[in-house]
Amino acid sequence: MKKALIRVAFEKSTDYRKKLELIKEYPSHCADPIHHKRLIDRIHIIDHWMNCLKAEELYAIERHLIGKKSWKEIMDEHADTVGKSNALNSRTFQRHQQQGLERIEYMMNESFGDSFDYLFQDN
Repeated sequence: MKKALIRVAFEKSTDYRKKLELIKEYPSHCADPIHHKRLIDRIHIIDHWMNCLKAEELYAIERHLIGKKSWKEIMDEHADTVGKSNALNSRTFQRHQQQGLERIEYMMNESFGDSFDYLFQDN
């Protein structure tokens, strides 16, 4: 599984969750049970990935890819939490995100190869 595919999966994870909620609320609107199963599988895999990340990697990915915040917004939020003198810069957050994506890519390729790529290719 390539980093780009993992990145897109994180970026679309909120959409996956919203679609699943709609299907739960209006089950008659889901004509394709395979689509429903695929959404559930995507969400479970993304949740598993998030559990495998270090705290700083998760922080960067949750806020930037999932939360769609800019690096500046993330820096400002972090500075408000820890204080200006202890705040990290945007390059550090970008590095944490990159390391998290690389960790997931390595884990997926070592464990499964490309056997799960199909779940995320037709986003």
